[in-house]
Amino acid sequence: MIRSDRWKAFRILLLCPLMLVPSAIFLFGVPDIVAKFVGLVGLVFFGVCTVGWAISFVRPNRLTLTPEGFTLRDWKQTQHVRWRDVERFVTWSSSGQQMASWILHEEARQKSLTARINSTFGVDGSIGIGWPDPPHKMRDLLSRWKKRYAPEPRPDRG
Repeated sequence: MIRSDRWKAFRILLLCPLMLVPSAIFLFGVPDIVAKFVGLVGLVFFGVCTVGWAISFVRPNRLTLTPEGFTLRDWKQTQHVRWRDVERFVTWSSSGQQMASWILHEEARQKSLTARINSTFGVDGSIGIGWPDPPHKMRDLLSRWKKRYAPEPRPDRG
């Protein structure tokens, strides 16, 4: 089992409340309606981020690898993915943050509402940020486990 890095969660947790202050200033201190809307969106977004990172600090995310697949538990959900459902692992970037992600086989994607929604972003799922190893190493680790426990069938071998 791999646990997310509490120190990384703590550093991000410190930044989120700092963004609440300017958001509150925009919402309550500026008469412009657009500024108030930006302030409201900022308060909601950074409020949720603060709660999520606080939970991740207290209860780190967990990635458990087994011969059947992997289980990712973060602050909002627990997700089980079978090795045989994964087509490949990739490093994906969102808003400048790289993370290890996966692309499912088409049949598996059709069975998962979350994957169908996420696939519009180019990947079917991601382990997120905050792990002890960089994203490319996490991707390589997941790829090695998949290769070991669910190698792709080759056309010449069936």
